[in-house]
Amino acid sequence: MSCEQIRTGRTLLVSFNRDIDCETSPLTSTTSADAWKPIGLVQSTNITTTVREVTSNTDSSTITDTAALGLDVEFSVSVNDAPVDSVGVSNQDALRNYIRESLLTVATLKTPKLWLRFKDTAANEYRYYYVMGSSIESSGEVEGLRSGSFSFKMVPTYKDSNPSFQKESYTP
Repeated sequence: MSCEQIRTGRTLLVSFNRDIDCETSPLTSTTSADAWKPIGLVQSTNITTTVREVTSNTDSSTITDTAALGLDVEFSVSVNDAPVDSVGVSNQDALRNYIRESLLTVATLKTPKLWLRFKDTAANEYRYYYVMGSSIESSGEVEGLRSGSFSFKMVPTYKDSNPSFQKESYTP
């Protein structure tokens, strides 16, 4: 089961992998294609990058001094729960359960971290982000179509050799 099995005619395919222990093992292109679970029929994605900054007033100037401290990166992925995409729907349910159970089980409370992989077929590029699941949503059926969405926030791996954002080109 690889992400390439779902042919939607779209230029961006999203998959996830929660089995790579990215804080101890580097993410590599040799990761088995089967390890990446397609998130299903993606309706839309949104990546919001916000500069974290600090401002201060100085005695010698009337202009406020501003300095950048880093970036906050948030992702939202809207999906369709299409009956013809049973693999994608099953993976969506597994991802929802993973995020929910990570946060609801008091005895084993943990942050639900995983890798997201965006396959951009227009740019022939894979982009990988280490994220935590921050919210999940699913809708009831409307004329045979159910939809859902996932929100993620990029988090550090704390490894210079395995950064939270990575990319690589591929040959179609």
